[in-house]
Amino acid sequence: MQQIQPIIQKGMYEYCCASVPKRGIHYGGKYIKKILVNDRKNTKYALKLDVKKFYPSINKEIMKRKFMRVIKDRDTLDLIEKIIDSSENGLPIRKLYFTMVCKFLFARCRPFYKGRNEGMKTKSKNNSVSYFDMQFITSSISTTLVLLLLGLVVFFVLTAHNLSVYVKENINFSIIISDDMKEADILKLQKRLDKEVFVRSTEYISKKQALREQIEAMGTDPQDFLGYNPLHASIEVKLHSDYANTDSIAKIEKQIKKNTNVQEVRYQEDLINMVNENIRNISLMLLGLAVLLAFISFALINNTIRLTIYSKRFLIHTMKLVGASWSFIRRPFLWRNFWIGVLAAVIADGILWGAAYWLVVYEPDLISVITPNVMMLVSVSVLVFGVCITWFCAYLSINKFLRMKASTLYYI
Repeated sequence: MQQIQPIIQKGMYEYCCASVPKRGIHYGGKYIKKILVNDRKNTKYALKLDVKKFYPSINKEIMKRKFMRVIKDRDTLDLIEKIIDSSENGLPIRKLYFTMVCKFLFARCRPFYKGRNEGMKTKSKNNSVSYFDMQFITSSISTTLVLLLLGLVVFFVLTAHNLSVYVKENINFSIIISDDMKEADILKLQKRLDKEVFVRSTEYISKKQALREQIEAMGTDPQDFLGYNPLHASIEVKLHSDYANTDSIAKIEKQIKKNTNVQEVRYQEDLINMVNENIRNISLMLLGLAVLLAFISFALINNTIRLTIYSKRFLIHTMKLVGASWSFIRRPFLWRNFWIGVLAAVIADGILWGAAYWLVVYEPDLISVITPNVMMLVSVSVLVFGVCITWFCAYLSINKFLRMKASTLYYI
């Protein structure tokens, strides 16, 4: 041991003091005082670490290879191998030569830790590790899929509303005018109707135009066997969607019939009731689906974020041990998930806008249903939901691990 001790000690870490000849607590105390004097101002924390079961966990083959790199004498190597193999599992503690051998191994590992530390510092400066790692990408993809599903629900709810408005505003009723009323008076009545708040549009159909439409539809001219035109002039009225229901039309009918030249107001009451009933049922179904998918989306995103933070639970606990405040520990996780939410929302919005553009190009009439306002509301909803839910889930998950005791971390 005296022969190989200089070789071992030569490559040993300069602050390694315990069980090392000419070093000890006095040697270590001197360096600690030097560090405290030269340390940066306002330093508040010191980190105490210990390698768990270091001696029993040592790999003997690795240790032998480490010695072979610095010692070339075969007899000396054989002796060292006998010393190393004298224990069944790892190396036993409390023996000086074993302690020296372990310190030699640990010293040989020092460049690895130093390189890792320097690499982490470099990457931290470049901001390449904090956010855009594999976990960031997988979390963004899973969040994008969930937000895409939620965006589709919002899209269908809004387009269903526009579709119901479109259907209601294309339901019309006819005002049948008596033959005694002159055409000039009919046009005046039409202008008065156009000024009413419930009217979307009107169209005057004269007796001659009604006859032409009847001939085109039926293929026969009623004048041939009646000798006169039996049809009346009329005004076709289309209402705003808020008034396209039987109750409102009944009130409008009473108001219009005050004119004595109005013979009748015709509308399909059963059709209007059926349309309103179907629209109401579809709206309730979409609302229930939206609420259900909102809960499912929250659960999926929360689970994804919780698993990501779960993998960092020991890092969180280590930061607590060195005295970091909860807000300091929480901040990088919240920022990370904020950007995950933003990126996922932007990707989901891009897919939704592309799908909407394709639908409008394929069927131009859909522009009245898939309007720019609808797509803007969908985009904003996806962005707000994506950012808020990822941030909130990260806040809940990080607080859970911050409150957790060290002993619990191994059993969850």
